[in-house]
Amino acid sequence: MKTFVVSALTLLLLVTPYNFAQTSRPLSNQSRNQRWQIYSPPDNSFSVESPVPLQIESEGERQEGISFYVACLSSPIARNFGIVVIDGNHAEWSPETSENRTDGLWFLIGGDNAEPTRETVVRANGLTGKEYVYSRESRNGFFARGQIFDAGERVYVIVFSSSAAEDLTSSDAERFFASFRPRVRR
Repeated sequence: MKTFVVSALTLLLLVTPYNFAQTSRPLSNQSRNQRWQIYSPPDNSFSVESPVPLQIESEGERQEGISFYVACLSSPIARNFGIVVIDGNHAEWSPETSENRTDGLWFLIGGDNAEPTRETVVRANGLTGKEYVYSRESRNGFFARGQIFDAGERVYVIVFSSSAAEDLTSSDAERFFASFRPRVRR
């Protein structure tokens, strides 16, 4: 399991604000003004609303058992919306190897050198998870908020990051998190 987790966590660092900023692509004015849409990946493993369509990272940037979806906005402030889906049935991620498979994943939201400023228990459509907030500026100028849920067959990491700390509780951030609907099978 450790090999898979290390590989997965290395890949999942794509979720950190630093890497979100690197993957941010300027959007046309039409894209910036686009209305929120419901997005669901081809496997229907979740649905979520975002102001621009989420894009799955290319095959070369993915690890077996992990899918990474991201939407980046650069104006009026830099914002990143992301969801990581980890296959909970992967041989090295099996429930037998860990009591709580989400332990230790919190650093993926704010980076490996940051400590969350707040940790709370949250609920989303019958799942109980944890929310981590990083309201101190990271080394790359981003602030982050994320939620982690173990849904049995999948582990979800939902991330919102922004160049402004007050944006972590904005109506857009709240809408993104509130709209998340995992497909749950236990």
